[in-house]
Amino acid sequence: MLEQYLEVFTDLDAEFEKYFNEFESIGKLQRLFEKDPNEITKEYTELVERNLRVDYNVKNSFVP
Repeated sequence: MLEQYLEVFTDLDAEFEKYFNEFESIGKLQRLFEKDPNEITKEYTELVERNLRVDYNVKNSFVP
C-alpha cells in the first residue's frame, strides 16, 4: 500500500516540478517585458564588461 502512495506522490512531484518550471520561465519573461529596455541594456553591458575584464593583476603561482 505504501509503495502505491510513494509512486503516486513521485508522479505528482514530477508533474508539479514541470508546471512550476514552466511558470517560472513565463514569470521571468514577463518581468523582462516589464523592465525598462535601457536598464536591461545597461545590466547586460555591465555583465559583459565584468566577464571580459583583462586589467586584473595576475600572479604567477608557479614561481617560488
